[in-house]
Parts: sequence; C-alpha cells; structure tokens
Amino acid sequence: MKKPAPEKLKKFFITPGNNKEADYTKATADDFARVFLDYENTEKSETAIQRDIPLHEKFQSFSFIFIILIIIAGSFFVYLLQPFREVKPETAIPRRVLPNAITGNDYSSIYDFIGLNTEFNDQYKIPLINQHAFGLPFGCEAAAAVMLLASHGVYISPGDFIKTYLPRAQLPHRRGNLTIAQYPGDYYIGDPYTVGYGIFANGLTNGINHLLDDRGVRLTAVNVSGFTSEKLFEHIDNGRYALVWGTINFAPISWGASSWYLPNETLYLWPANQHVFILLDHTTTTVTLADPFSGRVIERSKTLFLSRWNEMGPVRSEPRQTIILMEN
Repeated sequence: MKKPAPEKLKKFFITPGNNKEADYTKATADDFARVFLDYENTEKSETAIQRDIPLHEKFQSFSFIFIILIIIAGSFFVYLLQPFREVKPETAIPRRVLPNAITGNDYSSIYDFIGLNTEFNDQYKIPLINQHAFGLPFGCEAAAAVMLLASHGVYISPGDFIKTYLPRAQLPHRRGNLTIAQYPGDYYIGDPYTVGYGIFANGLTNGINHLLDDRGVRLTAVNVSGFTSEKLFEHIDNGRYALVWGTINFAPISWGASSWYLPNETLYLWPANQHVFILLDHTTTTVTLADPFSGRVIERSKTLFLSRWNEMGPVRSEPRQTIILMEN
C-alpha cells in the first residue's frame, strides 16, 4: 500500500495526556505502522459515514430528478401536440409585403388576414387553406372562397368570412309533418364548425360579392355554372383561377343520401360527397387543384375531375358549378 504523506499522520502522534504533537519525524517503523492502521481505519470510517446517506434523503434526491424529467417530457409533448402552432419556416407564408387590393396600401403579412396555420404556394401565388386547421370540418366552401379572394389580393380569415358574408340557414328541422330546410343553391345549410351540408355557386357568389362591395374592391364574383369545359380551361389558360365543385376524394355522388322538403314543400335530395376546389392549372391529361380538405396542391386525372364536375350541383339539372372573379 502506498504510505500517506507524513503530514497526514500528525494527528496520530499526539502524546496521550497532552495535546502537543510528538516528534513524528523520529517515530519508529512500528509507530508508523500503528498510526498508518489508525489512519486507514479513520479514512474508512469517514468514507462510510459519507456513504451512509439517510434513506429519506436519497428518496428526495431521486424524486427531484424524476419530477424534472417529467416536466421536460411534458413540455416536449405539449409542443408536439399543439394543433395550431406556427408552420415551419420553409413552408410558411414568406414575410413579404403583399398588395392591398382595397386601398393600394401594403400589408406587412398575409398572416394578419388569414391566420398563422396557413401555407403559401410560391408557384401559384396562393395561400393554401386547410379547413380542418381552422376547425371547419364542413367548411370547404368558405376555405376555398378565402383562397380565391387572396389570389386577387383580397384577404380575410375563413372565420370572418363565415361570420359576416356566408349566407346560412338552419339544418333540416321539423315543421308540422315535414322536415324542412332551405335550398342549398342559395344558403349554406347548417354550421361549418359542427354539422353542415354545404352551399353552391349562387349563394356563395352572393356572399363573395357582399364582401367585395363592402371593401370597395373593383372585382366581381361571377357565377358561370354551366360553363363548357373548353370555356373553363380557357379561363385557366389566361392565368385565372376558378372555384369549382366536385366530390371529396373524387368519390361518386350519392344523390338523396340525405333529403328534406324545401319551404314550398318540394322534396329535395342532397348530393352527398359534395366538395369544392380551386382549379389552378391543367394539362391534356391532368388538373392541378388547391384542395381545402388537405390544404395542399394536388394533381388528379382530368377525366375523373370532369366526370365529377359535370355531375355535381344542387340539383341534377344544375351541374358544372363554378365561380370566377373578374375585374370591373
């Protein structure tokens, strides 16, 4: 064993009966052996004392560490589960200056008018509204209207559009022996936030024009339902977009999945799977759409798109529902 430095042994050479240090430098080998054993025993005792931490103190230390880890883990999961946190910088709307179509002034950011949970597509210069991110499981029409307006420099949030400009009517309800509701060609039936059916071109055109009139914008929403496909794609080829009706995921239309009587007591059959898109572009075989259901730009078969567009309307006799914006 390595002998400790002599200084460490002084306390073991104190002469019994007084507190004076012995001349430890003159100590014999036996003296050193004795005091070294005393030193070793003392060191072990002190180490044992240091290690003999009371159980409750150990428990408190572990509890503190455990609580800290729980707080860190909880904070991390809260961050991950935030449904409306700001989108990542690479997909967020650029913090650019955007023109105000109302006054000619500049807005600092489109975020101020639409919302933080919105992406901007640089290729098509249009915000991509995800209706679910705004709590609108039945609000595809409002989300699409906001996208179409923003592509022309008119900014409003989906919630403000619904609150002020979307024509709305009650869900089907009993009146006497009949279940009554308004005509969805003119009104949104229900609530986009909870339970709703939808609205078609005539009613939505009226709502958009109400907004444009209020703001004094030199634009007009035009209901061009009944357009031929040639006219529709000519409009797109001129660099304009169109709000078009189709079906969710391009599923077949289910006429009469829900039904009610109109106020004139005419039976009405609702076309289930109704949905809307913004038509952005096309090729000979595909169409490019901004889809409010996914909040993404999607590409689909042109044949399938035309099949659904040619069928979808508030009634079978009013297909090819379409809205465009024109300068006054």
